[in-house]
Amino acid sequence: FTSSNQIGLKTDVTDYHIDQVSNLVECLSDEFCLDEKKELSEKVKHAKRLSDERNLLQDPNFRGINRQLDRGWRGSTDITIQGGDDVFKENYVTLLGTFDECYPTYLYQKIDESKLKAYTRYQLRGYIEDSQDLEIYLIRYNAKHETVNVPGTGSLWPLSAPSPIGKCAHHSHHFSLDIDVGCTDLNED
Repeated sequence: FTSSNQIGLKTDVTDYHIDQVSNLVECLSDEFCLDEKKELSEKVKHAKRLSDERNLLQDPNFRGINRQLDRGWRGSTDITIQGGDDVFKENYVTLLGTFDECYPTYLYQKIDESKLKAYTRYQLRGYIEDSQDLEIYLIRYNAKHETVNVPGTGSLWPLSAPSPIGKCAHHSHHFSLDIDVGCTDLNED
């Protein structure tokens, strides 16, 4: 949180981080820490609500792809939505590799210009388990582009003892792209 009154989240806190804290809270013993566990669980729920409020993406938890033609996620037909698990409390997507340039695997979402605040920096952040030549674009009037190669770890659980990823280390599975919005023009897309 940004302060003790918990009215805002720090800008670097992601849903992934909130899920990891939730996992740790669930590991607390009911026998010895029941009151603390309940209090921490409420704080995690509050953090998740604050995160949802600041998110401009529609359906950030991947409840459906290609459901509505005018909003939400659009993607190729070879994308699968996986149910939440020990690492991700919410749904996540799996994109199969592309073997044919004529039919690429893609996932995107268009955010209406009216949702953007003028003179504000927006970030697209995420977690990638495994990828080879994954191209990530953040487009407004000028495009940000990043090609990501993330070797799989064999385990999604970054807090496990045998994992090569340290629980406090920043690692290559996270990505972040930002875009600065200047003047907003509601006649542009």
